Amino acid sequence: MKNVMVRAWEIAKGAVTRFGGKVKEYLAQSLAMAWSETKEVAADFGLITQVKDRSIYVVVDDIVGLEVYSGYAANIEASFHTGTNGQTGKKGRLYNRESFRDALTFVHNGVTRTLKIKEGVATWL
Repeated sequence: MKNVMVRAWEIAKGAVTRFGGKVKEYLAQSLAMAWSETKEVAADFGLITQVKDRSIYVVVDDIVGLEVYSGYAANIEASFHTGTNGQTGKKGRLYNRESFRDALTFVHNGVTRTLKIKEGVATWL
């Protein structure tokens, strides 16, 4: 919930910069937008998997508050490279096989989902 409020403030501040006025004038709509982003993100995080040269790559949207861990436990954060998610056009994170073994665990706003990767196929658990 805290991440939703932080994101709402970011949206509202961006609106002030772009259109002028006060943050509180934009807060209600920015909160609705932030909540909508959160619900949308919880589904699949903008996930794309690609198999290239016998290696698997996982691309997800770079979302404020998103934590990604290597394996099934939320204790070792997976390393990533930044770029653009070709599917969504948003800023993205690229995880290659060196970042994880056989699974990635995603945590965002209280939602935890695990992506199992076996023989080049990714499935949500």
